Amino acid sequence: MRRLRLIWWLLVPSPLLACKCQMSLSVCHEFAVSGAVFIGTVESVTPAFLDRWNPAQRPSLPQLNEAEARYHQDPSPASLGALKDTFRKIFPDLPPDYQQRLQAAGTPAQLNSLFDSVLNHGKQVRFLVRTVFRGGDDDDDKADPKKDGKKDDDQDGKQAAGKKDGDKPRFFDVYTPFGDCGYDFQQGETYLVYADDDEETNILETSRCSRTNRVTDAGADLAYLYFLQNSAEASGRFEGFVTTNPYYQVEIDHLHDPEKISSPVSGAVLELQSGGRARYAATDPDGRFVFDGLATGEYQVAAYESGYPEHVRLLQGPARVRIDTKSCANRIILAPPAVVGH
Repeated sequence: MRRLRLIWWLLVPSPLLACKCQMSLSVCHEFAVSGAVFIGTVESVTPAFLDRWNPAQRPSLPQLNEAEARYHQDPSPASLGALKDTFRKIFPDLPPDYQQRLQAAGTPAQLNSLFDSVLNHGKQVRFLVRTVFRGGDDDDDKADPKKDGKKDDDQDGKQAAGKKDGDKPRFFDVYTPFGDCGYDFQQGETYLVYADDDEETNILETSRCSRTNRVTDAGADLAYLYFLQNSAEASGRFEGFVTTNPYYQVEIDHLHDPEKISSPVSGAVLELQSGGRARYAATDPDGRFVFDGLATGEYQVAAYESGYPEHVRLLQGPARVRIDTKSCANRIILAPPAVVGH
C-alpha cells in the first residue's frame, strides 16, 4: 500500500489535483507582498525526477517499485543495495545531506522517509534572470537575487538578459512544492515569477497560488510592472468593475481579489479626468476596466454607456478618486439595471 500511495502522487496529472489557495491577489497586492518579482528563463529543475515534463520520470517509477518489491521478497543486504542503487539512479542530483542519508539507510522504511523528505522539499528551479522588478536590500527597485539559496548583495535589479554591465549571467533559485500547489515550470520557458522571501531559510518560494505565469500569458501584469519600473512619477493604476448588481458588496471576499463580478456591464466607457485632460477605457466582457501609468493626484471618474462619445448616457459619476505613487486604486461602479451592453 505504501508503494501504491507514492506512485499515485507521481502519476496523477497535476491539473486534476485541486490546490485550495487561501488567498488570490491582484497584481498590485501580489507585488506589494512578494519578496522578489522578476522575469526569468528556466535553466533546470531539480530533482529532475520530480519534473512533470521530464520524459524519464515515467519509466523510473516502476523501477523503484520493482526494486522495493524484490527487497521484500528477498530482504538481503544485496537487495537493499540494489534498492539504494535504483534510488541513486532516479535521484542523481540529490543534495549532499540527502546522499548521506541514502548511504546510511539500512531499511526500506528509512528510504521511504528519505523519499518523503525529497517530496516535501519540493523542486528547485534555476532561472536565468532577464528583468527584476523587485527584490533588493536597498529599495524596491533593486534585485534580491538568490544563488544557492543566498543573497548576492552587489547585483543591480534593473539589468536585462540576466547580466550586469556585461558581467556573468545572474541566476535565481526558486523553490516550488511538489504536488497540487507546485508550479509546473518547463525548461527553456520564460516566466514572470512572484516569489516569497523566507526570512528564516533565506530562499525564494513560489506556487500556483501566486500570480506566477508564463510571460506569454502575463500581459495584464506586465503593463503595471512596466510603468512601475520605468516611470516612477506616473506609476499608479486605477482598476475596477462596472456592474448592475446592487448587492455586489455581499460577494466581496477580502482574501481574494476579484477577477470577475456578477452582472457585469461590458463595453461601458470610463472617463478619467485630471488637470483638464481625460483618458478613456472600455470594460471587457467581465465588466473590468484598467488605467495604468497614472501620475499621483486627484482624478474624477465617470462611467458612460457603450457608444460614448457619439451616444452620451451617463451611468455613474463623476466621482473623486485618489491615485498615489506606485499604488493602485480600486472602484466598483454601480450602473442602472437596464444598460446597453449588459
